[in-house]
Amino acid sequence: FELLVDETNEMSWVLMVGIGDCAPAGGSGQQYFVGTFDGQTFTNENEKDMVLWADYGADFYAGQSWSDEPQGKHIWAGWLNNWKYAQSIPTSSWRGALTLPRDLGLTQTPQGIRLTQQPISLESLRTESWHWENTTITETNNLLENISGKTFEILLEFQVDAMLNRVGLNLRVGDGTKTTLGYGIKAKQLFFGRAESGETNFSKDFSLNHIAPLLPQNDTIKLHIILDRASVEVFANDGLVVMTEQIFPVDNATGLELFVDGGDVVFK
Repeated sequence: FELLVDETNEMSWVLMVGIGDCAPAGGSGQQYFVGTFDGQTFTNENEKDMVLWADYGADFYAGQSWSDEPQGKHIWAGWLNNWKYAQSIPTSSWRGALTLPRDLGLTQTPQGIRLTQQPISLESLRTESWHWENTTITETNNLLENISGKTFEILLEFQVDAMLNRVGLNLRVGDGTKTTLGYGIKAKQLFFGRAESGETNFSKDFSLNHIAPLLPQNDTIKLHIILDRASVEVFANDGLVVMTEQIFPVDNATGLELFVDGGDVVFK
């Protein structure tokens, strides 16, 4: 399909390829290529050994897109599962789900043209909300300790300090379990850990940690997180890097925790 490159009048074509194994988080995943298409032949504009990934999480595969959306958007959704363990996940009557529909775009980066994905608006589903601005978090200050629930939309923006080690969130905390999402300052990587997320013993592949390369933009990291009852979808830096993951937490794990290692962090 063809997309407008952000802040230009140029169009580029995107070729999507779903693969059954060897994705960044192991197992199945979704590659993409950017180039030109004359109706018969697609020509890749990047070096032939450069592989771009639509999603660095373990659970995004077989993305299906559709066009002619009334507002001119190009939308897609993927299968929120992985063939490494798709038939052994601890669920009944269903195997995986569809991701949220996502609005696709292209943007010019110093590394080249890259895909962006933004979740469709969930504003109509919001009920209770909390908001903070320019708040400093220390290693012992959990701003979210009095907030609990099983589903959240979280918009998070923080300033990167080279002295810090890690900044992030623990999701679905309780009964000795948690799902960890964070950013490694020195490694410049987004990371996702579900080894303690709840039920994991159905597959040795499920508990592995996953990472995604993520450079700060203007010394800032922005995260848009959709936490559902059995999934986490993470859109970093306006959807430039995405991670999609299943989780199977215990029912009473409803807490949230902010964490910072190595100093203080300013949440914008």
